[in-house]
Amino acid sequence: MSAPLDTPVLVLNRYWQPVHTCSARRAVHLLCLGHAQVVQVEGEQKFTTHDLMSWIGYSKGMGGEMIHSVRVALSIRVLSD
Repeated sequence: MSAPLDTPVLVLNRYWQPVHTCSARRAVHLLCLGHAQVVQVEGEQKFTTHDLMSWIGYSKGMGGEMIHSVRVALSIRVLSD
């Protein structure tokens, strides 16, 4: 398996239509700049969107694949077919 930051991520426009894919590294960069949001794909609040701060809060205590920095851990979900 490749590195988590090289995982392809689906990019949606404001109408939730697929536009293209980018790497998770690029998606995290756009999230940090405030130019993108994360769509929650599981749980009770499925399809809820998160900005960086709410995704950090949601990621706490989650298992699975994580991206770690010095102070923050972000959940990265790899969905299979």
